[in-house]
Amino acid sequence: MKHLLLPLAGLLTATLLHAMPVTPTDDAQVLLRLDGDAGPRATVRQWRQQLRQNPLDRATALRLAQHGLHEARRLGDARPAGQALAALAPFGDDPPVEVAVLRATLLQHLHRFDEAIALLKASPTRPPLPPQGWLLLASIHRTQGRLAESDRACDGLAASGARFHASACRLENQGLRQPSQGLARWETLIGTPGLDAPTQAWLWASKGEQQWRAGQVHAAEASLRRALSLNDEPHTRVLLADLLAEQTTRLREALDLLLPLALSDAVLVRLTHWGERLAHPRTADWRNELQARQTQADERQVLGLAPTHGREQAWWWLTRDPARALALAERNAQTQREPIDLLIWARAAQAAGQPQALRHALQTAARLEIRDARMPAL
Repeated sequence: MKHLLLPLAGLLTATLLHAMPVTPTDDAQVLLRLDGDAGPRATVRQWRQQLRQNPLDRATALRLAQHGLHEARRLGDARPAGQALAALAPFGDDPPVEVAVLRATLLQHLHRFDEAIALLKASPTRPPLPPQGWLLLASIHRTQGRLAESDRACDGLAASGARFHASACRLENQGLRQPSQGLARWETLIGTPGLDAPTQAWLWASKGEQQWRAGQVHAAEASLRRALSLNDEPHTRVLLADLLAEQTTRLREALDLLLPLALSDAVLVRLTHWGERLAHPRTADWRNELQARQTQADERQVLGLAPTHGREQAWWWLTRDPARALALAERNAQTQREPIDLLIWARAAQAAGQPQALRHALQTAARLEIRDARMPAL
């Protein structure tokens, strides 16, 4: 999924759900600062103690689970997300709606997409999904390449009263199908009176990503820079860095964009790869951390657990061992089918000299109605 994973939910949830508990959806969103601060650490210990005494203390469970999700994203480690799920487990298989949405967000982070979808389905014992839940459902279906089902979730979002956000949701899906069309509609949405800067930034970033898929590289860069000027957040920085890195003379610019960010897996793999090419002095530290995370990922697979960062692993091996990258990309594409997943799959097949695998990747993209000018030709 996008790196960063739910740009619409991540940037628009706050404007939709002032009453809902905060569900962080990108690495820039800070719930607690724990490094060197004994106060917040004590607060987390207090929450855990309260849950031991009363596992059904909903407010405390939500706070602890939100913190675990943030830590999982900040550290690139799945364990805090697992601990967060454990904090919500006492609410059973049909939890209150706010618990269901946060639990589904955690499952989405762990790439347990079908479980997340099942949790978000309507239940006769709880109120309808809030806008945040519909946004999450649309994003998960989009990640799976199930655009028709994502469209229906966008319709649910409209029915929940969030018509502006539903329009953006539908436009994002349509931009996957026909990236060269509908670009002016993004500016129409951006011109909607009363939008805050983060919402405008998300719209500009979505337009920029669509322009890149349409082959409009310079226009895409301008849109992404406009987005960053409005809201400097990790997803847009990574997206712009990738665009710059494809222009070999701008690799230093790409790396510099990522230096201020937390070391998520997507950031770390890029810093290490580009740092090696540029002989950056911090490369050895990045490589050591990346190797430690890859060892952990290998251990998860030995235990029979699905890899949660298959895209990043395939990206890493693309220029080092194309055959290994292809195997990883094919496995990743069984669950994640965003344009970037299909692109890495196709490029790995091409680099490995596997025309049949390349044909399979291109046919999958066509079947899913995803168009991308960056895809290699047969």
